[in-house]
Amino acid sequence: MKISLDKSIFKEYIYSVMKWQKSESMNIQKNILRFTVSMDKDLLEELLRITGQKKKSRAVNIACREFIRIKQKENLLSFKGRLIKS
Repeated sequence: MKISLDKSIFKEYIYSVMKWQKSESMNIQKNILRFTVSMDKDLLEELLRITGQKKKSRAVNIACREFIRIKQKENLLSFKGRLIKS
């Protein structure tokens, strides 16, 4: 009996990261939504400083993508140590 890690979860995570990197590198701007956000001025200034962006929308997009990436990584790591029988 062989015990292996569930590779489908890992592959799904890698695919999502690669898809994001491809769209970012090609600078594809489809499915863009415009909306108004109320945000603390100091928080936005810090976000602009940390990201190095001049445009607020780019800084917010970077922050959202990074938040999603971190949560996906946490979700993937929650499976650490779980094995499936194949």
